[in-house]
Amino acid sequence: AYHYMALANIYHALGFMEMLDLYGEIPYTNALNPAAVNPSYDNGQTIFNGIIAKLDEAIELLGKTQTAGATPLKDGDLVKVLMTTVSCLATTKPTT
Repeated sequence: AYHYMALANIYHALGFMEMLDLYGEIPYTNALNPAAVNPSYDNGQTIFNGIIAKLDEAIELLGKTQTAGATPLKDGDLVKVLMTTVSCLATTKPTT
């Protein structure tokens, strides 16, 4: 299930990257905390650092061997997934 966890991190990063580009400052550190009824806004650098951390974690998870019996990704082509992740990492830019 490591590879699916990696995909979740990639989609998380892509979603927040898109929102950062569209809206600038948005809630990030407390955005997914259900207890934070009115989460504070984070600056672009904080969000950017979080995105980079998620993509780095995804790359690490893609390098792990799936456990026995885990359903492989479609076509099992991890190279394409890894290339997409690295491409996202290379094209991210900090927003102030």
